[in-house]
Amino acid sequence: MSINEPLYRALSKDFGYLTFSTPLEVQEEINNLLEEIIDPQTNGKGPIWSYAHIENQYIKPIPKIFKQFILDLSSNFNYQDNLLNNGYLEDYYRTFKKKIPDVVVDENIWFNFQKKNEYIAPHNHDGILHYIIFHKIPYTLEDEQLNSPLLSESQYSNSNGNFYFIQPGSRNVHFQCLDIDKKWENIIILFPSNLTHMTLPFYSSDEYKITVNGSLHFKI
Repeated sequence: MSINEPLYRALSKDFGYLTFSTPLEVQEEINNLLEEIIDPQTNGKGPIWSYAHIENQYIKPIPKIFKQFILDLSSNFNYQDNLLNNGYLEDYYRTFKKKIPDVVVDENIWFNFQKKNEYIAPHNHDGILHYIIFHKIPYTLEDEQLNSPLLSESQYSNSNGNFYFIQPGSRNVHFQCLDIDKKWENIIILFPSNLTHMTLPFYSSDEYKITVNGSLHFKI
């Protein structure tokens, strides 16, 4: 999967998400931070969040180029969201009667070092937008389809390691699945912070799945 232009996908009349390929400069800043962590097994400060059933997480200050990239991407999200009449950020703007505050990127990012069998339970975030960069994905969909401890040899799973958006509906809950595997490496997703999401465990690799996470808020 390679995305050259920011691509907005509407989930409903209220929610959508943006996908984009992270620039090489941003990837380099992330790799520099990973070199500082060295060994997440001994340097991790997790679990940072109760919903993350992950042993190793790590917080670092956001680099300069990375920060500007996220800010620019949020402007693109707002533009495309309004084109489809979702107006997610515009709904927030209406709550301010005088001056509309600036959007700011959190000063810290966190790394999730997800191991085999670990998962992230359904949750959402504070703020207005949240982003996830799939920096390293150590499995393919084909490998995961053949590696599930709950299935017999005659069956296979197509959900291992996947990412889900979850939205309540008038009659039932709606799930939007992203088939995350190696093709998603260095892809970022940007979405409303109050949109519930989760990550399923993977089983076919002993390496870490590494994601980079953070949020944006209004400056008040």
